[in-house]
Amino acid sequence: MPIPLPLLVGLLTLAAVVPARPRDPADDFLQALRARCGQAFEGRLINPQPTDSAMLGQRLVMHVRECGDTVRVPFHVGDNRSRTWVFTRTADGVRLKHDHRHEDGSADAVTQYGGEARPGGSAARMAFAADSLTKAMIPAARTNVWTVDVTTSTFVYQLEREGTSRRFRVEFDLRTPVPPPPAPWGASRDLPDGQPTAKRGNVIPGIEVLLADSLHLIRGKRVGLLTNHSGRDRKGTSTVDLLFNAPGVKLTALYGPEHGIRGEAKAGEKVGSGVDARTGVTVHSLYGAVRVPTPDMLKDIDVLIYDIQDVGARVYTYQWTLALTAASAGKPIIILDRPNPIRADRVEGNILDLAYRSLVGQHAVALRYGLTPGELMRYLVGTKALNADITVIPMQQYTRDLWFDETGLPRVNPSPNLRSLDAELLYPGTVFFEGTNATEGRGTDAPFTLIGADYLTDHAAVASALNALRMPGVRFDTTTRTIEAGYKFGGTTIPMIKVVVTDRNAVRPVEVGIRMLRAFYVAHPKEFSWRGQALNGPNRRRSIDLLAGTDALANAVEKGTIDALLEGWNADAARFRARIQPYLLYPVGTR
Repeated sequence: MPIPLPLLVGLLTLAAVVPARPRDPADDFLQALRARCGQAFEGRLINPQPTDSAMLGQRLVMHVRECGDTVRVPFHVGDNRSRTWVFTRTADGVRLKHDHRHEDGSADAVTQYGGEARPGGSAARMAFAADSLTKAMIPAARTNVWTVDVTTSTFVYQLEREGTSRRFRVEFDLRTPVPPPPAPWGASRDLPDGQPTAKRGNVIPGIEVLLADSLHLIRGKRVGLLTNHSGRDRKGTSTVDLLFNAPGVKLTALYGPEHGIRGEAKAGEKVGSGVDARTGVTVHSLYGAVRVPTPDMLKDIDVLIYDIQDVGARVYTYQWTLALTAASAGKPIIILDRPNPIRADRVEGNILDLAYRSLVGQHAVALRYGLTPGELMRYLVGTKALNADITVIPMQQYTRDLWFDETGLPRVNPSPNLRSLDAELLYPGTVFFEGTNATEGRGTDAPFTLIGADYLTDHAAVASALNALRMPGVRFDTTTRTIEAGYKFGGTTIPMIKVVVTDRNAVRPVEVGIRMLRAFYVAHPKEFSWRGQALNGPNRRRSIDLLAGTDALANAVEKGTIDALLEGWNADAARFRARIQPYLLYPVGTR
């Protein structure tokens, strides 16, 4: 019997507010900012000093403009849009930086000053002392302390130069939002009402860089290519055809991962070997009887090239096909780099427990790992997790803060069931439903954004309970779909919840997926269940445990301890973010 809505909301709210151990105030402080993502507020100076005279009589507006691991808050003084406060979650807490730009977008000579939060901060107040960069850049600011207070009604930014009389304080009324101002100088695009408007960039993918200036790496060699339909240049020409026709290059073998060279097979469907019809080159399947090339498959190549569009999630299989191949091939590997479509400056979720390694997670990386394919392999090799000879051909004109639709690269679905950028963003969380008897939306028009089950007859109540949690960047609507034959609930019409992305810069997909699991479990404790052991998993582990890289997720969903789980996973993400820094290839950008 479905649980009544008031009780369901109460149970979910209880799970959301009673953690098993104290929360880190850094997370609560940033969440207080994220809760106002997209909103702008007017402020006033308090006890201004003569040095603040340029601000007197000017309209002061703050705008909570970006709300991921980094929260960016432009501070506009009249028509001057040069200032942005930048709050970043670090392994130890929160960092505050001041981003100052000229009207043409270029950086001011004095910018990126600030510091780390002092110990003893709270969810409502953080104090940041000047760091060594600030002291070197602005000697007079060596004793600066910036204090930021966030309450339900007020945001206060204060500067105090200890040992001097210098003070600056501005207060903003959070009870009365105002229309968002224009983008700050140097921003890559406007975000009206918190929503992104995609720009057209000019990112040059690794395949074009290879052909333009690095062809010497493969000229005169027998080349194998691990790719699929997503390996292409900006004109849409397949990497298979580009290398086959490249002067001095002999393409001798192709290797197809899950979904095959042309990306047409269903998820989990075995893919056979054969011959590429266009080039006549032999195609070896790595998603059939074998998952890594055998010595016989590699005997006719001198170097192996990899070119596949990733989705930035550990549960995606392509990067692990590459890692397994690199570990066993005994051949040089060249990786033609491509964007992380859901931003390469975001890290979320737990680090995989190696006891649960499988093709949906081979190495100890975060669930949303914030790396490009080339950077991921650099990290694995650099940390000795992988023994391989790799070369990365980097992209040109790429920055970490870009969404895929901002790169200028033509979109192609990276796999059959990831049909939109919103689906790719939600995938690191809604993919968990693959490990349940509910459906993750395969067999519908919008997989990974539609979640349902035939027993979810109270889907309106479940959606209301999820909306009551006020997770940033998403809304939960109700719908029904007739599921295509061959999938869970195939041939039947079932109630479903539609996950609507309202602010992609604020949404935390892993948390969305976990809280949805708990909502289904609370509403239908008798009907909801985990799927059985994965046929291709080690030690016949449950599918949900392989997807999560741990058995802790299922246990937390059942016991109502998901807040404690999320706290631990957030700590994992912070540790992983720190570990990957030496292996990054691209700048953050000027968003």
